[in-house]
Parts: sequence; C-alpha cells; structure tokens
Amino acid sequence: MLHHLAASSGAEGVLVLFGVGENPLTGRNEGPRVEHFRIGDSASMIEAAKGYSYTPHLNAYAPWAIFRKGLPRGGKGSERDVVAVLALVADQDNDKGQGGTLPIEAPYIVESSPGNFQAVYPLSRALPPAEAKPLAQALAECVGCDHRTKDVSGVWRIPGLLNWPNKIKLGRGRSADPQPVTVAKEWSGDLIEPEALQALAGKTKREDSTRRERDESTGTDSTVAELLARCSAGLRKLITAPAEPGEDRSAVAFSVICSLLAKGFSTDDVRRLVEAHPNGIGGRYADGKDLDADIRRGQEKARPNDASDGPIPLFPPMPEAERFPIEALGPVLSRAAAAISRKVQVPEAIAAQSVLAVAALASQAHADVMLPYGQTRPLSLFFVTVAASGDRKSTADNEALWPIRKREKTLKEEHENEHRLWSIAFAAWSAEKKKVESDRKMDFDARRRALADLGPEPERPLHPFLTAPEPTIEGLVKAWSSAPAALGIFTAEGGMFIGGHGMSQDNRLRTAAGYSEMWDGHPIKRIRSLDGVSILYGRRLSMHLMVQHEAAAQFLADPLLRDQGLLSRVLVAAPESIAGTRFYRDTAPEDDAAIRSYGARILSILEAPWPLIDGRRNELEPRVLTITADAAESWRAFYDHIEGQCGPGNDLRPVQDFAAKIAEHAARIAGVLTIIDDFRASEIGIEAMHSSLTLADWYVNEAVRLQRAARTDPRLIRAQQLLDWMRERGEAVINFREIVQFGPSAIRTKTSAEEAVSVLTAHGWIEEVSPRPRRVRLVKEADG
Repeated sequence: MLHHLAASSGAEGVLVLFGVGENPLTGRNEGPRVEHFRIGDSASMIEAAKGYSYTPHLNAYAPWAIFRKGLPRGGKGSERDVVAVLALVADQDNDKGQGGTLPIEAPYIVESSPGNFQAVYPLSRALPPAEAKPLAQALAECVGCDHRTKDVSGVWRIPGLLNWPNKIKLGRGRSADPQPVTVAKEWSGDLIEPEALQALAGKTKREDSTRRERDESTGTDSTVAELLARCSAGLRKLITAPAEPGEDRSAVAFSVICSLLAKGFSTDDVRRLVEAHPNGIGGRYADGKDLDADIRRGQEKARPNDASDGPIPLFPPMPEAERFPIEALGPVLSRAAAAISRKVQVPEAIAAQSVLAVAALASQAHADVMLPYGQTRPLSLFFVTVAASGDRKSTADNEALWPIRKREKTLKEEHENEHRLWSIAFAAWSAEKKKVESDRKMDFDARRRALADLGPEPERPLHPFLTAPEPTIEGLVKAWSSAPAALGIFTAEGGMFIGGHGMSQDNRLRTAAGYSEMWDGHPIKRIRSLDGVSILYGRRLSMHLMVQHEAAAQFLADPLLRDQGLLSRVLVAAPESIAGTRFYRDTAPEDDAAIRSYGARILSILEAPWPLIDGRRNELEPRVLTITADAAESWRAFYDHIEGQCGPGNDLRPVQDFAAKIAEHAARIAGVLTIIDDFRASEIGIEAMHSSLTLADWYVNEAVRLQRAARTDPRLIRAQQLLDWMRERGEAVINFREIVQFGPSAIRTKTSAEEAVSVLTAHGWIEEVSPRPRRVRLVKEADG
C-alpha cells in the first residue's frame, strides 16, 4: 500500500524503515536502525521489516511519506526532509485516554495493540509538507489524539509485525508480551480528498466543543467518546456497529450491558452509550424495548451470590497463561515452532518446548557457556511440558524430533557396518591372544612382548542412539561408556519415566541427584561391587518429558525432588488446552518448508564433528562461548532483578529455588540460540541474550502461575478426578466400595480413595450418609 501510493504520487525520493525499542527489564535501548528503499522495491522492504521482528524489543515503523534522496546513511529524516506526504494518521491511544472521535471513518485502520488504533487517511493526491502540516494539526486537534498525528514525518506501525512494550507501557498495564500489530480494517482502495478532510475536521471539532459544554452544564463527567475509549476494541465494535444478518440483537445488547456494568460503568453511562448509537446497540431498543429493565437485569446478574455456605473450591482460580514468546526463539526455531503449532494444532508453548529441547540436544556437544562470574556451564537443558491426553503432544514432538530420528537411523546404518568389521577384528584378536597365552615355549618376557605387540582388545562401536525414553540412572551410566557423549531423555509419555523404577520411593533421591550432577556437567562417578568403578568425563545430557497433569503434579510437587534441587533445573510449561477448536485444515506449504529448514539446520549441527579429547572417542571437550560486555550487562541486570523479588513477602519467594537458577538457565538458552544461529560462533551477543532473558522471564512467570494455582498438588488432583467421576455417574448416593472398584484409576486403592473422600468432605463437596455400608453423596451445590 505504501509503495503503491508512493508510485502513484509521481514524486521522487526514498521510503524509510525505522526500528527502535527498549528492554523494559534493563532499560537498555534497541536501535535505532534505519534503512532507505527505492519506491517500488516493496519486497526488500518487507524482508527487512521481517528481520526487525526477530530482534526482541525492536519495534519496526514506516512513515507515510516520501523523503528526499541523499538522506544520510542511518538517518530517518525529519519534516524538512519530506518530499511528499501520502497519508495522514490519527493516533488513537485509548490506553492513554487519547482515543477521540474520528471526523470520518478512515479507509484503513491498524490496531497497534489491543484497543489502540492508527486510523490512516490515504490522500487522493500527495501533498507537500507545507500543505500537509496544517491538515495534520487540524486532524490532531479535532480527534484530541496523540501529538504524533501532527508530525508529517512521523513513523507508524507495520501490520504483521510485533509491538514490544517499553517500561512506560508496562506501567500503564500493558502485557510484557509483545502484541501482534494487525489490520482492523482492510484498505478497499478508497482515497480521501484533502479539502474534504479539512472541512470535516473543523466541523467535528466545533461539534465536540459544543457537546463538551453541554455535558459540563449538566454535570456529566465523560463524553460518549471518552466512555467508548474505556471499552475494549471488541466491545466498541458491538456498541457502534449495526447488527449482522441473523444476529440475535437482544442477546448481544444484554451481553454488552453486562460487560459495561462489570467494567464499573454507571447505569447513566450505560444508558448514554446505548442511546448515542441508534444504528448500533441502540437499534435493539428502537421498537420500544425497555432499556432500564435490561440494565436492572444486568445488575442482578452481576451481583455475586452468597456462597458462604457452599462447597470450598478445590483449587484457586487458574490464572490465565501468558503467551509463549515464540519470536524470541530466533528465526529458525521460531518459524519451526509456529509451523508445528499450526500444522498439528497445539498451543505454541508445546511446539516451542519441543524445538528448544531438540536444539539443546544438538548444541550441547559443541560448546559450554562462560558465565559472567567466570564459571562454565553446559548448554544442556531440562524441560517438562504438561498436557492432557489428546492434546497432541506426541504428534508435535514427532515433528520436532524428526532430524534426531534421521541422524539415529544414519548412526544405526554405520553401526551395522562397523560392528561387522569389529566382529572380525575381535575374533582375530581373541584367537591371537589365546594363542600367545597358551604357547608354553614362551617365557614371561616373550609372552609380555607378544601381548604388547598384539595391543588392547578392539573397541566395540558406539551404540547408535542419541535419545532414550525412560532409562534408569544406573542403566544410563553403564551404557554411556559405549554410547555417544551427548544424549537426551526424550519421551511423550513422561508418566512412564516419572512412575518408573528409577523414580520409585527407594530410588528417587539417587536418581534426582544423578540427573542434577549431569545437568551441572560434573564427571559421573559410579562404584558398584559387581561392575567395579566407572568415571565418565565430558558427558552432556538434555531432557524433555511430556506428561499428563496427574503425573506432572506427582513430579513437580515432590518435596524430596525440590529439596534435592532437580526441580530448580527444570523448565516447565503447562499451556491451556485448545481442544474443541482444532477443526481440520490442510497443512500450508510454507509450514512444511519451515519445519524442513529447521530440520536441516539441526541435522547440520548433529553431523558436524564433535570436539573430543585427543585419543578419546566419546569424551567431549566443548569450546567455551564467552558473553559480550553489553550482553553480560543485561544478564547482570536480569540477575539482580530476579534476586530482588526472592526475599520474604516478594513475588518470587514461593519459587525461589527455581528463581535462583533462572539466570543460569537464561545463559544456557542464549548459548543454544547462538549455536543454532551460527554454529561457529565464539561469543554470545546482545540479541541472543535479550531473547533468552525474554524466555527466562516467561518461565519464571509460568512457575509462579502454577504454584499459585496449586495445580501441582496430587492430592487435590485426585480429589477433583473423584468429584468429576461422581458427577458423571449422576447418582445421589454412592457406595465407598464402588469408588474403590470402579472409580478413577488413580484412586482404586483403599488408601487413595480414603484420602480423596477426606479431601472432598473437608471442602464440603460430599457428605457421609452411613458408616456401614459406607456411603457418600454429593451435596446439592456440588451436584448442580
């Protein structure tokens, strides 16, 4: 659209792409970045803008103007550099109370963030800045919007990219997650005559002034425009837009009234908004329907019921999950995760966990990260993804793991040939050794020389695997002497790992301690009476367990695992299910292309020679990635920011064990992103560090969310399962024996059933009817 208007103007010059932003955690500025493009070269400008979107906290903008040729390199240009103005923009920042009322509906509208709009008026003829400036000022004064509307060289948001918040916006209540910039109204090709816009702007300004005077004289505090500005974009549309064909106008109108009352609007405010829009929500009341009756009904619905005598909820309300900052994964991983999310139809967090875990598995053999205080750490990462059965976690993991499977297949083919050659060599060596040992003509020295000349036993080829689903710690250590030095524990059935032999009551502490040592990169030492002594250096292990909620609760709420420190080493995601919205759609070719591109990058890293100690076939000596000075500065600021929230009474106190390690997690993630982006890199730069800090911040918030909702308490989860089962049966009274025999599988023992019944009784959901035979029933409120 910008290039089309520029080409149609006949003016000569360049178009400008501008990038700038701020990391709200550190206050560090990103950019500015400026690029100039010839008119018509839209493809290059689009590609450059996409590149900006992959840099965390960097916002991309473009002016609706043509600038003179010969702008200094890196210069954005000011109003004196403008050759022609192609469009004027009303900047409606509703979150600052500067939404205003447009003099005329704009032909093209961009939603820069939820509830904030940039109304674009493409001009029928390009204007020189001297003519455009007075018109821009009139538009700004008419609407009462942001002062940037007056700047004819000002920069504006680009749909399809991201709006990263700064510290000020966070202070206004904006989410810390970047928001997509979207098109609120597509451009149909309509153009606005400058003279008509000037006349309408002046007329609207006078009418608004008159209306304000009338409101002041009647003691009203807010204009209709100001009331609308307090509404979300969706609510404003329902209020102002005419009814759609087939729409239930009564239901929509009552829903709007309830929403307004819930937001704290007075009954007078609601009445004014309805009456001010006879072609919108007010149309429902044009035929004599009673507006006041609907307002009273809305107030009655909004009034909370007295539930003081009812059952106590088993869980606190689950806070809404924040969107996973998928764009912070970098170009290769973010595109792959987004493609897997769309193709498989899973939450972005599930796809992101899968690709980041694979990236860690591929990267960990090649490099370690040097922390700012001088110690090195592996790039190994441990992940747990929580999702219900049927949430397609296995399918998503299959898409992410295909390069690992392909590499393992190649290793198996190579192993078969190597094993055949080894068998021949071993047979010859054994025969020769036996011959030397049994030769009675040899004295001690001769036999020693012969055995020395024969050499050691030929080494078996390494086992051809990179991942295992549920090994015991003893089995893993024993196999690792003849297995690749960098491995992963990856399974979409993490319940088998959590409920397996290695995590049994007797083995749990030993297993947790072993995996913690491996995460730290320490040498593995094992002493057993039958197997002797094993000391393994240079090993790396990553992990990704995909588990259902009950198994996750058993794992994540285990006090022994928390005290030992394993849980502080795990990055957890528990996104909300999207089941019920996953209607069939064909896979887009670009999604398959993104997954193939990701797989090729992972394969290239897996196939690259591993850095091994001389003379060792599976003992790693990874190079060290240093952190640049500016990246280290951001890391330290994040470290201090987290530490400041870990004290008594602060937000991170309940998860302080995890929070204490999140800065190290961030450094590891930054190393992984660096290797994926540039396999030969020797240092971690500011972009990778900013991305990793964004991801680390998300993981901290997710840990707090899960802790506050108590969804990691297995006792409560089993009680909820029993409650759901009792409701489904639809029987007023249930025998305890039936609960043990036919209830949910997790409570089919007397002890577990007793515990679940006790929890539900204490919370007021059930009550005992008789002791013998023991029977319980749902209370009326619970059954409803």
